[in-house]
Amino acid sequence: MPVFDQLQRAAFDGLEFPIKYVSIKGRYRHEEHEYLRVPGAVIEKLERALYSIEMGAVFDTNIRGYGTLWPNTLAALRNKFEAGVTSALVVPTIGTVPAFQPEWDQTAEIGKIRSGEVVRLLFKEDQTQRFVTLALVKAQQQSLATAASNLGTVRASLADMPAQDISIFDAIQEGANALLAFKDRADLVNGWLAAKIAQVTHLVRQADSALESMKDPVNHELLEAFMGLWNALVVMGTNLAESPRGPRLYTVPRQMSVSDIAVAVYGNTERASEILVNNNFADPFAVPAGEKVIYFVDGGLVAA
Repeated sequence: MPVFDQLQRAAFDGLEFPIKYVSIKGRYRHEEHEYLRVPGAVIEKLERALYSIEMGAVFDTNIRGYGTLWPNTLAALRNKFEAGVTSALVVPTIGTVPAFQPEWDQTAEIGKIRSGEVVRLLFKEDQTQRFVTLALVKAQQQSLATAASNLGTVRASLADMPAQDISIFDAIQEGANALLAFKDRADLVNGWLAAKIAQVTHLVRQADSALESMKDPVNHELLEAFMGLWNALVVMGTNLAESPRGPRLYTVPRQMSVSDIAVAVYGNTERASEILVNNNFADPFAVPAGEKVIYFVDGGLVAA
């Protein structure tokens, strides 16, 4: 069997269609900095641009196994173009990418084809949701920065504090600083941000029950500052988790290994190392039942 016969069918938003060809164009955004009397140029790499995908799709009543390609499937695709739908585009030779149809180009060769049409379908990768999530995280960093600064100021004003409390506060401050250092979507995609939010939130929960300084009514300002930081973490974590392609929490139903968890959430073990990096397991070969595991749903290309 030819290898191409084993590929996924081309599809958009669940509508499958046969294709004659597929063309994928990508480019990497960059700047060339040229200097006087210096040969060549210094390349500043920015980020890749969005992929453009073109497919020659065949909507012919003689083709079996695709339902009513013409006119039903073709009309349904045109309706999605008119509605500006962004959805999963299956590119047989690459995989799946979120995309929309920026143009519609339909020409019927009535004199040559009497049983349907060959249509040039144009798609553009659409990572808007990830961009919006990134912008939201950036905005929430400001609230977190204010809360962290306020907590640090109040803490510094306290003359005496148990050594155990100081070490816990230092750990929380270090975690908050790491969250404030978040700069680009690479950390968002690989789940680093979600993992760090979970780690700092866990520290804050521990501190709430363990810190002796919190139990002294005199330190009410410290408690208020502490709760402000906690609230900022909860808001950031909740909004990130509610993103359609953001991090998710998987509750381990029984004792499982990291590989077992990868199979449960992704269907295979290929991203087991990613789960391992994003979580702090006491024993990656024996994750206990009830453990909350962070895994990340990537909005980018998914391997075919």
